[in-house]
Amino acid sequence: FAGTINSISLKVGERIGTNTVVMEIVDFSQAEVRATLDEIDLSRVKSGQRVAITMDALPGTRITGQVAFVALVGTRASGVVTYPLKITMTLPSGVVLRDGVTATLNVVVEEKRGVLLVPTRALKRQGRDWIAQVLVDGKPQDRLVTVGTSSDQQTEIVSGLNEGDQVVITTTTATRTATTQGGGGGSFGGAIPGVGGGMPAMGFR
Repeated sequence: FAGTINSISLKVGERIGTNTVVMEIVDFSQAEVRATLDEIDLSRVKSGQRVAITMDALPGTRITGQVAFVALVGTRASGVVTYPLKITMTLPSGVVLRDGVTATLNVVVEEKRGVLLVPTRALKRQGRDWIAQVLVDGKPQDRLVTVGTSSDQQTEIVSGLNEGDQVVITTTTATRTATTQGGGGGSFGGAIPGVGGGMPAMGFR
């Protein structure tokens, strides 16, 4: 295969025997990330899912990848079971990686289009119900809502709100509480990353 000589193990004039390693050749066109998956997220991550990859060594560069392998047998350490995970990468033209650099992975475990989204901070829990405050004639009113898929930033609203409704987000500081208008509900598509994590930390956050 074609590649780049990364290291030469011998010097001119040395004698070599069978199976002696002479040099290491690296194929930079084939790259992958090896990570570990926590058992909590095991049921959500499957082969073939899309992955967004960022690296501190390549600031501003976004790399796409795909889950290639999730191990069937895990490793137990300090009472925690993790499963080896392999991600293949599609490198942008001209990008060269170095072995061992840290990667942050965001695996898209579910994707919905044309759904109604609101900021997750606009929702509060009351017993088993979810409540959103909606501005009606300039005054906030509680509205019972049914939620769907959720991330740290946005939550899908299945029922209870309409596109264009203005929801209220309450922010608290050390000295006062201010009520501001959050971004109104909107109908648009997009992926909601469900699992993410930094490497080489063990597992996903």
